Amino acid sequence: QQAPWNEFAAAWRHSEAGLRESCEAGKNDPQNVGGVLARAEIQLSAGLTAVRPSFEQFYAALDSRQRRILDAFDHR
Repeated sequence: QQAPWNEFAAAWRHSEAGLRESCEAGKNDPQNVGGVLARAEIQLSAGLTAVRPSFEQFYAALDSRQRRILDAFDHR
């Protein structure tokens, strides 16, 4: 489980840096609601694209008890 976790953590850190860059780049864009929502959509999509494959590998490496614990976070 350590290797998939390390890959997920690295992908998260990498996507976080990209998110900061995109936030900085978009700060001069229109500040209306439509512009804010468009930037949020782009940033979320890019972040999920970068992180989701490594998360799926990590999740697959967990046993059923660990998955239930992680899945419970969705209901809080």
